[in-house]
Formats: sequence, C-alpha cells, structure tokens
Amino acid sequence: MRMPKSPCAAALVLVASFFMCFVLLRFLTRQVLVEGFGMSNAFTGVVLFDVKALNEAPTDMTDWASLYPFDKESQTESASTGSIESHGILTTYLSAVDSIEARIEKYTTDTLPFRNDLVELANAYEAAVRWDYVSYSEYNGVTNLSDGYLTTVSPGIDVSEQADATIEFASHCKEMGIPFAYACAPCKVCKYEDPGVCGVTDFSNQNADDFLGRLGEAGVRTLDLREALHSEGLDHHGLFFRTDHHWLPRTGLWAAGKVVSLLEDCGVSVDASRVDPSLFREEVYRGWFLGSQGKKVTLAKADPEDISLLYPTYETSLRYKVRSRSIDERGDFGVMYDMGCVSERDYYGKDPYAAYIYGNQPLEVIENEAPGLDGHVLVVHDSFGNVVVPFMSMACARVDSLDLRSFNGSLRRYIEVERPDAVIVLYSPIMLGNEDVFRLA
Repeated sequence: MRMPKSPCAAALVLVASFFMCFVLLRFLTRQVLVEGFGMSNAFTGVVLFDVKALNEAPTDMTDWASLYPFDKESQTESASTGSIESHGILTTYLSAVDSIEARIEKYTTDTLPFRNDLVELANAYEAAVRWDYVSYSEYNGVTNLSDGYLTTVSPGIDVSEQADATIEFASHCKEMGIPFAYACAPCKVCKYEDPGVCGVTDFSNQNADDFLGRLGEAGVRTLDLREALHSEGLDHHGLFFRTDHHWLPRTGLWAAGKVVSLLEDCGVSVDASRVDPSLFREEVYRGWFLGSQGKKVTLAKADPEDISLLYPTYETSLRYKVRSRSIDERGDFGVMYDMGCVSERDYYGKDPYAAYIYGNQPLEVIENEAPGLDGHVLVVHDSFGNVVVPFMSMACARVDSLDLRSFNGSLRRYIEVERPDAVIVLYSPIMLGNEDVFRLA
C-alpha cells in the first residue's frame, strides 16, 4: 500500500489500518477460538480484553416453527408473495450472509477496541462546543427533551398494513371464542406536553393515533395507556428513565393494573387486588443504570440513574419456564429475575432492565400456584412488556409471554394448542415501524 506524502494523512492511514487489523483479529479470535473451539486462555483474554466474550446469554436454538408450525394456507401465502428466499439452498445462503454481516457490523461498532473511550471523548467534545444537533434521518439518533430527558425520534409511517393484520388477527381470535385486545404503551414523547417535538420531529404519537383509530373503526377492543396516564394527571416524562426509552418498573406495575382491569372487562377471571401498587416494595440499585440512550451519548453527556426491582409484600409461589434459557424452576417472585444483570455496576456491559423476566425471550410461561387464582392469558409484547408481565402474573393462574421478534413459530397455532382465556398485544408506538411483529399468523 502506497503511503500518503502528508504526515497527517499517513498517520490517519496507519491508525485506520491498526483498527481494521485489530477488529479482524478479534473477530477471528471470538468466532474460531472462543466459539468454535471453546478456548479461553491468556491469548484470548488479551485480544478480547474489553469484550465480555464468555458472559453473554446463550443463543436460543429452539425450533419454534416445528413446535408450533404454520398451516399450509399461511405457507402458501408466504410463497405467493414472491418469497423464493423461504426455501432451500437460497434460504441457507441468505441466512449465512445475514449472520456474517450482523457479526461484522457488531465487531466494527460495539466491540471496536477502546470504543467506549473514543465515543466518550467525542461526546465530551460535542458537549464542550454545545453541539446538540441530531439529523432527522439519523438512525436511532438521541436528542434531549426540554427537561433533560433523552429520547429518540420516529418518522411518520403508513400503518395500514399493521392495522389490517391486527384486525384480521382479532377476528381470528373472535372465531375461536377468545377475547382479544390491543394495549398501546406510551413512548417518552408526550403528545400533550411536548408540542415542540411531537408532530414536528417525532411522529410516534401520530402513528399510534392513526393505528388505534383504524382498530376502533373495526370494532377491535383497545387500551390506550397514553390517554390513561394523561387523564390521571401523571407526569409523563417522570414515568420513564431519563437515559432509556423504557418506562420505569413502577410504571409497568401501574400498566399491569390497567391491563388486568381490561381482562376483567373481557370476562376473564383475575384477581386485580394482587396488583395494587401499595403491595409491592422496591429494592433500589442507586446509580446503577445507564439506559440505551445514555449508552449512545456515553457518560460524557448522561448521568447514571437508579433502577429498582419490585417484590410483592405477600407470599408468592410460581413455576417459571423459559425454554430458550433452559429454565424450569419453582420459587417466589424473585425466580423471574436474572440477577446477573444487576450483579455489578457496569454501565456499558450490562443492562439492569433485562433483569425483568430475563430480558427479551421468545416465550416464557409463568404459572402462579397461589390458591384460588384462575385465568390464563397470552401477552404478545415488546420490551415494554418485560416490566408488565411479571406483575400481571400475580393476578392470573397462568401468563404466557411471547415476543414475536424472536419467536419464529406460528402465533395462531400456539393459541390453538395452548387455548388461553384471552390474548393481549402490548406494543409501544415504536413497534409500528417493525412490520415483522405484526405478522400475526
């Protein structure tokens, strides 16, 4: 390679070459030595010095599509939509390409050597020069609301296909005699309190309004938690983490009460008294949490905040099953917590929010063994539901938690096999931009 004549340009080329070679070395070390041969020695430790290579959650190897297969009609529809990619050698090839691309992207971003230090320096510089501009088109760009809460913005989208799929799925549940309802979680931007953002740079609320309006016109039962918190006069931003897009666990408990009341309206036998917020205590981890948005802007622009694990003050007895993590255990409410997520204060390496029901899992089943409980509910949800489902499980005999972002089986077949008393879909407006989670086949 011919070096530039300029000393500065030559230095930049050398630095870039170093990082490229180091990334390649780390990639090969991780994939070949660590994952391929199971090696963990001084060499791998030096190369992967700042990568938690051996402490990640195991990959889910469950073939959900075999356990809950799609019917022939669904497969025919999939094929008729032009998907030659869904069969044979081409599928394997494309899957392998996607996997390699994802791994390379991860290793050239998240695991770039000294990445956190470099990003902190860049953000410290931006803070010093008061640069706070986020391009509207920037992927997952982070900006500040007026009171210092971090947020991201969503573009306006056409939600007709998502609405049509949900309406059709609700009709299918009705034909099976199973009540269905869609619950809309709020996002951090409030359509009432953030007029300078809502409808100007962020369109998440407008997308949600359009979507819920279409469901309402079709007679689908909905629960708009945005309106519920507004009607109760709650501080919208105060219900969220400052550095994360998720709501607080206490807000999830509040939402669980609303969903349980909705289930009562649907005729499902539940015990709403068991989700009374006064019956839960907090175990606070002070300064323990830096959310996803805080991680993006780093500690140079965001301060860590508290996170709490909530526990009922009454006696609990559960059977908790997470096939993707090989978990089938009995215990009290704490059996649903992944305590490894709060075992140490690690702002960039750990996600304490994922302590709740072990983060995003394809399928979890929670059986409440308390006497006198009834009701079996399926909750299809995104990560907002992670701090709702465990509290809902206190009011029902059984709650099934399903995340379509990683569950690749047939949702309809699952319902036919498991026969829940009701089905709830709980998504934040952010999910409206993810068409995959609305393929409710």
